Amino acid sequence: CSGLTSVNIPNSVTSIGEYAFSGCSGLTSVNIPNSVTSINYGIFINCTNLESVNIPENVDTIDNMAFQNCKKLSQIELPDGLIYIGYNVFVGCSKLTSIYIPNSVKALGGYYGSDFGGCTRLKKIYCNISDPNSINQYTFRDIATTIYVPIGTKEAYEDYGFVTYSTFEEMDMTGVEEMKNTQNTKPIEYYNLKGQRINKPKRGIVIEKYNDSTSRKVMLK
Repeated sequence: CSGLTSVNIPNSVTSIGEYAFSGCSGLTSVNIPNSVTSINYGIFINCTNLESVNIPENVDTIDNMAFQNCKKLSQIELPDGLIYIGYNVFVGCSKLTSIYIPNSVKALGGYYGSDFGGCTRLKKIYCNISDPNSINQYTFRDIATTIYVPIGTKEAYEDYGFVTYSTFEEMDMTGVEEMKNTQNTKPIEYYNLKGQRINKPKRGIVIEKYNDSTSRKVMLK
């Protein structure tokens, strides 16, 4: 499926199979509807040109290796209702610069490797999980970054025994929660004024559709 560049999944879809888009090297954007509740095993593995994907609020599971080797994925917003994040989910996402992990997460990582290995540009992880026992000790292996944790939890994180080169710092996560929605909004599709989809927009007025399901008219110069 190297010729596939974008996917707009209809609302009638409730589940997407394992490895569904694996190796679709031309895929750049995916719009997932609210009807989907889980991002399954290896679904976007080796989608090396994937730049944007929206994860709807109803998703409670991101399974193992879901975004492994998505080398152009620079940002991703995890929904506040997320409960489970598997292992090797973001391994090889070398353009990812920061990520916020919501406090709804009850299990993060697994025994088969780091979730962030190869994320060479990852400078900040905002981990809003109060109990480090919910996180596998290898989750932060192979990265050297700053992991921000809730106030009052730094000592527990440092004592837990994580295998990592990273450091832990405390911070008030309230501000991060308020900012993440606006920072992670980006266009995923373009349409002309007649409502026809445009693959490669040039100059003029177009309609941009964003990964938070909003849209607006913009002038491209």
